[in-house]
Amino acid sequence: MKKTFDKLDKLKLEQLDNPNYLPKIQNFLPQLKSDFEQHVAPGEFDPIKQADNWLEVVRNLANNKHPAINKDSLKKIEKIYDLLGGQDEDAFRLLDMYQSIDTVNSEQVASKTKKIVADYRAHLANKIEEKGFIISSEDNSIVSLNEGEITPKQQKLLNRYEAISALDERIHNKRILDESDKSEAKQALDICLKNKPEWSEKPFLQKLTDVLSVGIKPLYKAFFSKETRLKEELDQVISGPKR
Repeated sequence: MKKTFDKLDKLKLEQLDNPNYLPKIQNFLPQLKSDFEQHVAPGEFDPIKQADNWLEVVRNLANNKHPAINKDSLKKIEKIYDLLGGQDEDAFRLLDMYQSIDTVNSEQVASKTKKIVADYRAHLANKIEEKGFIISSEDNSIVSLNEGEITPKQQKLLNRYEAISALDERIHNKRILDESDKSEAKQALDICLKNKPEWSEKPFLQKLTDVLSVGIKPLYKAFFSKETRLKEELDQVISGPKR
């Protein structure tokens, strides 16, 4: 199927409505048919087997970083599907192709999110233990070994850990995240940002922001821009006053 996806990648999304672009689309569809018959449906008609074959093909391409496994490809397929009117065999193949890319894209988002969350949880757990707390491996409860009250700074650290560990428990076994999972992830991100994260946590928060496609709200912008501002101020101090 690589030839089909190579051609899909080369199609220009903004040109698909242009009648003069039709020859390129007509060149793409025979390749789709040929690859489909060879790689997806080489034997008798079996819709379940074909769906599995589609996913296997697209997952392999995604694992090899093929540039066509993305949301723009979904938009291209929608355009071509509409041009065909959704009635012939090409249209049905396009629909299967769309669903497979969409599924694999969702799997990639889930995989990235789970890794970021697990790494961030481990990072916070290390910080908590450095501050004199013990995290139970059985129920994730936290016990302080320190004398006196928990300080506000420690409490904010605990709040961040609780938000991220709860999210990790929720999603770590899921292949695809649904909208409620994504909503929980964004809420956990908000809690972390509101509880004064340290700069060592920035890479985790930035990655989580990116993978969840969260808009840059004032809260995020303030956090992510502070490091740049501090660097500029430090550069000015090192450089000395301008003459």
